[in-house]
Amino acid sequence: AIAVGTAALIIVLSGMNGLTGLVQGLYNSFDSDLEVKAAKGKSFVMTEDLNKKIKVINGIQDVAYCIEDKALLKYDEKQTIVTIKGVSKQFESITRFDTLIYEGKYNLRQGNAYYGILGKGVAFRLGVSVTDIFDPITLYSPKRGKSKSFNPEEAFNEYKIYPSALFSINDEFDFKYALVDIDLAKQLFDYTDNEISSLEIQCTPGANLEQTQAELIKVIGNNFVVKNRFQQNEMLFKTLQSEKLWT
Repeated sequence: AIAVGTAALIIVLSGMNGLTGLVQGLYNSFDSDLEVKAAKGKSFVMTEDLNKKIKVINGIQDVAYCIEDKALLKYDEKQTIVTIKGVSKQFESITRFDTLIYEGKYNLRQGNAYYGILGKGVAFRLGVSVTDIFDPITLYSPKRGKSKSFNPEEAFNEYKIYPSALFSINDEFDFKYALVDIDLAKQLFDYTDNEISSLEIQCTPGANLEQTQAELIKVIGNNFVVKNRFQQNEMLFKTLQSEKLWT
């Protein structure tokens, strides 16, 4: 009886640890070590002074700029509302996002042509294929300061992208996100040149994450919120820990 009970406990806990490790691996490929957002509002201005303060902090290796907001995607007669995440070129290297791609190739821009990387669920709803290089996807977003207009062309920004790849994490992400180049996101959402939604930060290998986070909070002040990987998906990881505890 003791042997059977002990074996069952070891097997179940090993399964829970494996599940937690798998989830962490998937989310770590999408989320950065540290994320900085404005304490109030959806965006903030990335000044040169703020950039210098962040770059000199011990433990920070690289920084990516991101813009995130909702937009309408339309392809043929199908349409869906998704969260557009515009990212700078550093995003791929600091998050290992390329490991999540199961079809196509990571490519957001080629010359004057813009491309998009869609979640598997978003592509399913639109009926999009990465092999279709002739029919673009149209993105729509309301123009700032144009809340009322009888002419749709004046009320919405409209841009076109071509699907370059599809990624898959889980349904929460697959049906929600589409990645584009940050320059396209600025035009789509009427952001200024230095205006962004968040900073995605990669820490130096072996650096003390908690210490780096605390120093970053101290340097940039109370106008920003700094979250680590667990805090970015706090509910998910708390649920996993609770299940492990009850087991």
